[in-house]
Amino acid sequence: MLLFILLLSHFGQTISADCFDFKTKITQPLMEPIALPITARENAKFGTDSVHGSWGTVRGIVQKPIHAIFKKLLDPFTVRNRKITELQFTTEKTKNQLALEHIKITVRPVLFLSASWEEDWGFTLDKGSETKPEKIIISYQKTAGTPLLEHLCGNMILMSETNLSTDVYLYEEVKSKYRNTEDTLKGLLGTLKILREELF
Repeated sequence: MLLFILLLSHFGQTISADCFDFKTKITQPLMEPIALPITARENAKFGTDSVHGSWGTVRGIVQKPIHAIFKKLLDPFTVRNRKITELQFTTEKTKNQLALEHIKITVRPVLFLSASWEEDWGFTLDKGSETKPEKIIISYQKTAGTPLLEHLCGNMILMSETNLSTDVYLYEEVKSKYRNTEDTLKGLLGTLKILREELF
C-alpha cells in the first residue's frame, strides 16, 4: 500500500467520475448486496474483471442504530487514517440527497511525498423518513486526481434491522496497477470493524 501511495505522488491529475449522477436520486447500488447467512456474523466476496477492476463486497451486522452509523459516516475521517490524511470538504443538502459531500484528500505517508485526489459522496434516503430512516444508500466516486488511480467507486447500504442494530453492506471497485483485490477487501473489512468500534 505504501508503494501504491508513493507512486501516485509522482504523477499528474486526471478526471474520473463515471459511476453516479448525484443530480438524480441514487436508489441502486453498483452491485446487488450479497446474502448474509442467518448463522453468519458477516459475509465477503471479491474478484477482478474488465468492467469493475478489482472489487470487493462485505455484509455484516453492526450493533448500533442506523442513525448513529449514518452520523458517523458523515465524518469523512471515519474511513481514513487521520495521522497521514488531510481533508477539505463541504456538505450540502439537495432534493435528492440527505447530504452531498465534496472531499479533497491529501495523503502524506512520509515527509515530502503526497498523493491527492477528490471524491463526491452522496447519502440517499431510500426508505423511511429523515427522523426515522430505515434504509440509506451511500454512494461515492473519485472525481479528480492522480491518474494511477484510474477508477474508484463504491456503495454503503445501511438497513435498519432493529432499534439497536443495522445490516451494513459495503462494496468498492478500483482500477489501478498498484492495488489488488485483497487490498480492496481488507479495506472494506476494516471499515466494518470501524463501524463496530472493534480494535484492529
